[in-house]
Amino acid sequence: MTKIFSLLFVCLLLGGCTDNRRAYETPSQIRDYQTDAEIMAQFVDIDASTGLFYVNADKKIAVTDYVVNHGREELGSVSDINRDRFLSEMNDANVILKTLRDAPHVSAMVYSTCSNSHVRTGTNESYLKVNRFANEISRSGFLGNVDISGRKTDATLYRLPENIQMNVAASPRSTFYVSQLSFCDNNDTDRATIVIAGVGTTIPKDYMIMFGIDANRESVKIKGSSLLDDSPVSISFSK
Repeated sequence: MTKIFSLLFVCLLLGGCTDNRRAYETPSQIRDYQTDAEIMAQFVDIDASTGLFYVNADKKIAVTDYVVNHGREELGSVSDINRDRFLSEMNDANVILKTLRDAPHVSAMVYSTCSNSHVRTGTNESYLKVNRFANEISRSGFLGNVDISGRKTDATLYRLPENIQMNVAASPRSTFYVSQLSFCDNNDTDRATIVIAGVGTTIPKDYMIMFGIDANRESVKIKGSSLLDDSPVSISFSK
């Protein structure tokens, strides 16, 4: 009888350990975060009135979604854990954007998503303005580029024409990035800033920078920095 009770005790003990271990295991039906984040990124839009990102659950990803909304079904298949993580990362980006949108040194905020781009005018228009090209344009007269892969890049000195083309290309990723381009004078004083933000795998976008009366185009130092993680972004300039 003693042996029987001992065996039952051991079985209960082992069973309890197994249950505890299972409680902390990730359920097999939950996909990896990268896969779910790629789905979520397709539904991100830009609120033009606030300058912030949001998830548009009614967004049509493909033409067939107007008949049978498979995109909405994919969005619904994202796990709660991965969705909450993605929304948390979006909130981190929005907190930074909310701080910068009315900053006195910001001239423009440039946004990119998987399907759209947008330019929000800042308060410092006297130094420069940014306009978006509807279609990709041919580039000639390469001036230089700024590769942002960390918190700060070295300043590069330029002598610029009145208008220049700017091309923004972010590395393929499924989460958010927020970077800034600073236009400085000879004393390294930040005279104007362009904020660059996006999500997902975005295609390169072309923009026109028009310098204003306050810009000393004979001697402009341009430097970049990442404001959210160390997301690589490459910006090139041409005439």
